[in-house]
Amino acid sequence: MGVVRIVSYGLVWAVLVASCGAPGLSEDRVVATALQSLEGRATVVSVRSGSLGDFTDMTALRGERADRQVWSVIVIGSFPGECVRNAAGQEVCPRPASRKQILLDFQTGALVLAQSI
Repeated sequence: MGVVRIVSYGLVWAVLVASCGAPGLSEDRVVATALQSLEGRATVVSVRSGSLGDFTDMTALRGERADRQVWSVIVIGSFPGECVRNAAGQEVCPRPASRKQILLDFQTGALVLAQSI
């Protein structure tokens, strides 16, 4: 009877993992990783997981699968843009963004995309 119960629990676990995907990073770890990728201070306003295609229109991510599982972290703060030189040689800097979205791989936490929104 004990062997049957162990096998049954093992099958239940296998079915759960197969249907839900392998366990990913905890929300706390995701938030810490996202905040480490930013310069300056930020306040987290949203943390959600889902498919990459749920959080972006995919135009900036050629070659990525829309069904890739990711964490989306939305933060507010002041995020300066990258300055560039115009045709006259003058440095032009965009206004700092106030909201940013950081997309991290669901299982590894690797940065997929960081963008101002």
